[in-house]
Amino acid sequence: MRWEVLLAAGVLGLAATPAKAQPENAQSGKTQSVAEFYGGKQITMIVGSTPGGGYDTQARLVSRHIGRHIAGNPTVVVQNTLLLMCTSPSPR
Repeated sequence: MRWEVLLAAGVLGLAATPAKAQPENAQSGKTQSVAEFYGGKQITMIVGSTPGGGYDTQARLVSRHIGRHIAGNPTVVVQNTLLLMCTSPSPR
């Protein structure tokens, strides 16, 4: 349940990016549109569970469609990792 809320919050935060925001290009000092910023880029959605599980399936379903709803139509890729679930340092 907790990961579902975090995943939903992350997706909603990503989808709620305002279309009129003007990110600043650090090199030239010019502003660019959100479509120019996200155009041709890849967004990685990190899922803290194993592939094939419920959270992975939900993330893949969302990633398949959310790129169309972000200006610039970026590619969204799902990456599974269990490292996010570890709260204590490794015993190495």
